[in-house]
Amino acid sequence: MFTAFLNDELRQCHVGFSLRQWIRPMVFVLGMGLAYPAFGEQGHEVADNFLHPDSIPVEISDAELARVARLASEQFNTPNLKVDVLSSPFKMMLLPDDTQSVYAPPRVPKKEEGLNQGGVNLDLKFTYLSNYIYRGVDHSSFVGRSQKPNLQFEGTVSFDLDKWPHPFVGIFANLYNNDPVSRFQEVRPFAGLEWNLRPFTIAGGIISYIYPERETLNTAEGFLKITFDDSLLFRTERPVLSPYVFAAYDYTLNQGVYIEAGVKHDFILEDTGLTFTIFGDIAYINNIKQVFIFTNTKTSGLQHYDVGLIGSYSLNQFFRYPKRYGDIMLVGYLNYTDGINRDVLHTDTKVWGGVGLQFKY
Repeated sequence: MFTAFLNDELRQCHVGFSLRQWIRPMVFVLGMGLAYPAFGEQGHEVADNFLHPDSIPVEISDAELARVARLASEQFNTPNLKVDVLSSPFKMMLLPDDTQSVYAPPRVPKKEEGLNQGGVNLDLKFTYLSNYIYRGVDHSSFVGRSQKPNLQFEGTVSFDLDKWPHPFVGIFANLYNNDPVSRFQEVRPFAGLEWNLRPFTIAGGIISYIYPERETLNTAEGFLKITFDDSLLFRTERPVLSPYVFAAYDYTLNQGVYIEAGVKHDFILEDTGLTFTIFGDIAYINNIKQVFIFTNTKTSGLQHYDVGLIGSYSLNQFFRYPKRYGDIMLVGYLNYTDGINRDVLHTDTKVWGGVGLQFKY
């Protein structure tokens, strides 16, 4: 009798089919069977019948559930049947939460967006320059020989260790066809660590200078570079001047110090792929007797300064190549170098530059 009554009442409340629609009636009838021994047999019978494949799942609102409980109480003389435990919606742990969030759901990056966010990053540069001027010294200047362009390559592999210092290793090479001794004029391997401690970025390591067929000129140095992120000072999205100080100690050939300070600023033209960077630096040396094949009359003092413009254009935008597979840039260089003290190193006044291709991943 109880089975027929309760099933009849439940069917009157039917509003559709879903998991949530039959969970509350199911828990209700099972609770009836467990909480009230007088209806134990009948309660389990109702539950078994309700879960039968031919049963119609139903949804029970709070008011309807209270009505079923009241009628069941009157039918079987069981006053004050409690339904408080089911007065709020019943949810299973694995069901999705209906709570509305004020935050938009995370956006899935488009194919053409994003960069390499892995632990290993690659930076390759190929340049073709009118001169090879390094720290104010023109390595492509030889007496009795006309100057020709230099072909250069530089590659760096860095490892992202999150909050820890990032190791990096790389190599630079200069190929100069008009060198009277070796077309592979210089090979420069380097390695070190870079640590972002905002607003400062600290980098340090070692650089080796290898001159094929001029082994007596080979040397090595340790270096330290500190860059200040002035976006915190100016409250801007990007750094404004990015001032830095670079110091290197030659511990092999010269046992001297090279110090450089400089600034730069990026002009980013949004949605065009173009970026223009202006920069300037000034250098001081102490006890540097020789660089490459050039010797100094005076070994200490202010040595040279540079100003320049670098323009880069993202080929990803031109070819519609997704940045997630790497960033390819066409780069142009225009530099002006001048010596401050003519007796300090082999410095000349030069306007020089060239073009290059850069790949970052």
